[in-house]
Amino acid sequence: MESIAQQANHEGNDSLLLFQRLSHPAIRGQLINLLLDGEKDHASRGHLEPIKDLTSKTKGSSVDVNFKHVQYQAKTYEQLEREFSGRLDAAQTSTPVETSRKMPRLNGREVIPIGFLLRGEKPSTEYMSAVEAHEKGHYLRPYFGRFFDSHFAPGFDSASITYSEEDMAWLRPKNPNVADTVIEEMTTAYLMRGGEIAERMSQLKNYFGMRGNEKFTAAHLAYAREHYVPDTGIDNGMGLFFRAITPKTQKEFLRLVNSSGI
Repeated sequence: MESIAQQANHEGNDSLLLFQRLSHPAIRGQLINLLLDGEKDHASRGHLEPIKDLTSKTKGSSVDVNFKHVQYQAKTYEQLEREFSGRLDAAQTSTPVETSRKMPRLNGREVIPIGFLLRGEKPSTEYMSAVEAHEKGHYLRPYFGRFFDSHFAPGFDSASITYSEEDMAWLRPKNPNVADTVIEEMTTAYLMRGGEIAERMSQLKNYFGMRGNEKFTAAHLAYAREHYVPDTGIDNGMGLFFRAITPKTQKEFLRLVNSSGI
């Protein structure tokens, strides 16, 4: 059996690893079941939809906007599976790109910013491979909203995220004229979203070349803490991400990474 170090820093296309894992029956089943749980939660609560009153106006606006509570009919497992199959086919056969430096969305699809610069320079092929897989993961795993934030929360302690001066030097240019305390709060809230957690978990599985339902262990996590960023040069908040996984939350983190369709 390969050692953890031998598995690490996999050389290859990250999106292909992602597709292989999500095609494995066990991982695919985890993903669909988690989406189904999200559907049931949505159905139990319903949601608010805006009502635009075109007959009245408020200062600075052409319409008044109120909200109404709307009941929601949960999708079935079969519906979610068909939708996922369609997304997987689309993700494997096409990749929308954007020539600017932005990271937009296009009709629900991921869009890869091929004009993106990293510290003023064009990123490596390996770096962009990780970016592509991360964005395709968002499209394939729409883990967005309160339910998914709560699902992943037990694996992390957001209060344990501390920001170094090096972190702030990286974040301040992205948030001009914003106080450091606000930048820290915004960054932590962003990193602790369910969808962002899932894709960083996926980055770790890609790092170890996991193609199916291999178990991500405490040994993998310990090795990644020390080597992931230096080996890959990818730190889209990964250093902060690792800080939120504490001795108290590590067991839950490992349970989640191995059971959430990652």
